[in-house]
Amino acid sequence: MIHLQRFVFSAVLLAAALIGNYGCGEAGGPPAGSPANAPNTPAIDPGKESAPSETKTAAAEDSAGSWGTLTGRIVFDGKPPAPEPIDTSKDPKCTMKLETEKILVGPDGGLANAVVMLRTKNVPVHPEYKKDANADMTLDNKNCRFEPHVQIVRLSQKLLLKNDDPTGHNTNIAPFQNLAINPILAAGGDPVPYQFTIEEAVPVKVSCNIHPWMGAWIVARTDPYAAVTGKDGKFTIKDLPAGKELEFRMWQESPGYLKNATFKGGKTDTRGTFKIKIKPGENNLGEIKVPASIFKK
Repeated sequence: MIHLQRFVFSAVLLAAALIGNYGCGEAGGPPAGSPANAPNTPAIDPGKESAPSETKTAAAEDSAGSWGTLTGRIVFDGKPPAPEPIDTSKDPKCTMKLETEKILVGPDGGLANAVVMLRTKNVPVHPEYKKDANADMTLDNKNCRFEPHVQIVRLSQKLLLKNDDPTGHNTNIAPFQNLAINPILAAGGDPVPYQFTIEEAVPVKVSCNIHPWMGAWIVARTDPYAAVTGKDGKFTIKDLPAGKELEFRMWQESPGYLKNATFKGGKTDTRGTFKIKIKPGENNLGEIKVPASIFKK
């Protein structure tokens, strides 16, 4: 009887040990290396796990291809109008001599403040543009006019409305797609922030109701591919995706669309648009002659 009790007690201990080794494995999964783990949970090499992501990134970069720069010089083809003086006597604090900025033509015919902007949608954007994607832009009231007169603002950028003049101003922004704003800006006051959330098809007019001669334009865009001509009429749009035919538009505040403008190898249509296949490197349109007949008197 004593031998039988010892045998039963040993059997119980053996059963308890087996349950301890395998019973907990059912709650937390089969033990490592067991056959039950092999068919459905293949081992993953941590070093190889990132390979698909890296391949996808490399493929995305390759799909963007190489990049090209578009340059040119917009020229007023004809006799430009003489600048008109502005009467600022209604505000004694606006003592500087001002002239209209609607048509500014340099001595060599260069047309200032004209806009060249990409029309093709959803193009790849060069990584270089990420550097200033969230940079603050400024529209200042200075010397009783807006500075700059025309500027490009991306939807990711905040526009700061400032007043550096000794007199009060308001900055009336009246977009088609975005929220309108018309804050009063006290002399030396804090900047008022504003941000576009939707791209505008045409430049947005800015005015000051206190000083009716003041005016500016903002080009609100999703991508960075637009430029404003300098005093010499020159413009540059860097790092466009090469190997693609892209559509561009030319615009200036007086006539609106720069229609029938001729350049090396092409001409704009009645809405100021033209197409060009961008090649890697520089793509120079040369002199872009805009007929004087399209400008409003």
